[in-house]
Amino acid sequence: MFDRLLAQAPKLAAYPLPLRIASFIGVLLVLWLPVAALTCWPLVLSLGWSHNLTNLMAVLTLYLAILTTLWLWGRRVRGQQRPLSAYGWSWNRGMVQDLAMGVAIAIASFALLHGLYYLLGWFWWEMPPNQSWLTIWLNGILNGVGIAFLEELFFRGWFLAEFRHSMPRKQAAVWTSAIFATLHFLKPLDAVLATWPQWPGLWLLGMTMVQARALGRAQPGSLGWSIGMHGGWVCTITVLSLSGMGHYSPAVPAWLTGIGGNPLASVSGLAFMAIVFGLLRWRAHRQSMPPIH
Repeated sequence: MFDRLLAQAPKLAAYPLPLRIASFIGVLLVLWLPVAALTCWPLVLSLGWSHNLTNLMAVLTLYLAILTTLWLWGRRVRGQQRPLSAYGWSWNRGMVQDLAMGVAIAIASFALLHGLYYLLGWFWWEMPPNQSWLTIWLNGILNGVGIAFLEELFFRGWFLAEFRHSMPRKQAAVWTSAIFATLHFLKPLDAVLATWPQWPGLWLLGMTMVQARALGRAQPGSLGWSIGMHGGWVCTITVLSLSGMGHYSPAVPAWLTGIGGNPLASVSGLAFMAIVFGLLRWRAHRQSMPPIH
């Protein structure tokens, strides 16, 4: 039966975009749910739903299921010999250089933004004693790399590619970035109401990451810059929040510095992201590359 389904896979390429997305989600659930049930249910019975190990195992199995579905879709539906490479990921020296450049840009821009906050009296540094800095940075790096790799491969890789099969590239960039931002609000209503100002920043982050794909050295449309920048920002925000070494002034409105400590949920953070997007676009023009890949 599974072989019969695989034989029908190439026909999915001609389906309308909504049906292609629905088919992808269907394959993902078929692959993930049995594995998640087998691995997570014993943990639920012994530790409970809310235990960190239960949640970690659920996330890891979903992570692997998404990667497997991406690979299967590329091979069976799109006929790609190297699906992950076609979606922007490859192991080579150019990719390492792109990742390093992306991380450097992320850390430098984060430092510049918070340096400006410091000069304006909106933010101050305080180094807490007895901190396990190795653990904090390791947590930040793992969070940053894990989240960025999967989100960029899915949203700026497969998702963007499927939209571009149905519409012009700039329109595809706008729509995929909007969906990327919206999916971050799959959470309880009270949390949505408290964090909804993040939406414009998340949308602009998505547009910036699409633009970053035009700058890769590893291959045309490389995800190196976007994974590096995305991962670097997640890492620095995670380290800042876990370490307690940074404090925003309570006298300054949160909409200026970031609601919930997230710079994307602020006017200044949004303006800064717009500047980063503009600089990437300018560099792409100088290199005679398309503004949106």
